[in-house]
Amino acid sequence: MSMIAFFPWLKIKSNFDLGDITLITFNDSKPHEITESEKRIINERVIKHYLDRSNNPIDKCTIVLQKDKKIFEDFNEDEREFLFSFAEILAFSGLSKREFFGFGFGYCNRDDFNFVIQSFAKDSDGVTMVTRRRDGSTKSFVSSDAYKITMPFNITSNEVEIDINLAQALLQIQRKSPDIWFRFSDALFFFNRANTDSNQITEHQEIVMTISAFERFLDCRSGSEKELIEKFLEVFTTEDSLDVSQSKRISNSGYKGNAKTLKEIWLRDFFRMRGEYAHGKRLSKRPIIWLPHEHLLLGSYVFPLLFKILLSKYGFYKLAEDDIDDINLFEQLTDADIFKKPKDSKSWEWNIIRSDYKFSKSIERAYRKAERDFKKA
Repeated sequence: MSMIAFFPWLKIKSNFDLGDITLITFNDSKPHEITESEKRIINERVIKHYLDRSNNPIDKCTIVLQKDKKIFEDFNEDEREFLFSFAEILAFSGLSKREFFGFGFGYCNRDDFNFVIQSFAKDSDGVTMVTRRRDGSTKSFVSSDAYKITMPFNITSNEVEIDINLAQALLQIQRKSPDIWFRFSDALFFFNRANTDSNQITEHQEIVMTISAFERFLDCRSGSEKELIEKFLEVFTTEDSLDVSQSKRISNSGYKGNAKTLKEIWLRDFFRMRGEYAHGKRLSKRPIIWLPHEHLLLGSYVFPLLFKILLSKYGFYKLAEDDIDDINLFEQLTDADIFKKPKDSKSWEWNIIRSDYKFSKSIERAYRKAERDFKKA
């Protein structure tokens, strides 16, 4: 029996090496790591079972190769566990790079990263399926004609950009700091599952999972709002903050608290909404500051940044200028009416805030560099 590990719906721009893992773009062109005979086996025994929305076999996917392991070689239980955890790392590293309010390009969701380890016989036209049960597992052989998997409609089918530096940092911390990784892996799982875009998961469930990701990542053990806020503010520090008294959103909300920053008000509001949903309350009597879909978007934006900040403090990741800008403009995004449809589809407030801020910061950096160069001359 042979095995192959791959992401059937994932399209990456090019092959890349992550040390123990190599990701291969597999299509009609010949990847240099795979021979013609191996390619033919993959097409005839594996790829043909996975169909696009036109009911044709997929023309592109991503294959996972492990260092010092031959293609089609069986995976033991430890290797399988590692590969599925790697799939979560890769998904998170892709979600951290996605663009919102674009034209579809640059966007992805967790289900673009659905991962499969498939067993097959080279001399038999079918596949062997092992599925988990609550009381064990079951194995079955499915004939070629019967085994067809069609791409789900929530999958974007875009070419996905991966934050390779983030993926490498997560793999390092998994290898070098298992105690920290145990906590991080739970946080990744909750966050990823809250970002599938699947109609089978409700906004209420996504909110519960997103706050759970924050709590697990920040090692909150009491379940209290106070602990979450304190730990979040300790990690997520920003150079630029909005004066709460000048916030349009807060002035229109009836908010009567005494929080000093908008990011604190936002996370308190998010946490309380989660509490109501988790305890069966679907309708709230308290003043609404952010709607559920606004909370989910802002949470999806800020959580990967929070991860990067803590990874940088542990010495596993170096914040890029884009990361720093994305961190510092967060409060402007929380104050904006981000889902208000503009007259011009290119003029979503989300994009205007981000592009204006990044442009002004790039000018600032260029000026400071020129000033430094002048002093050295």
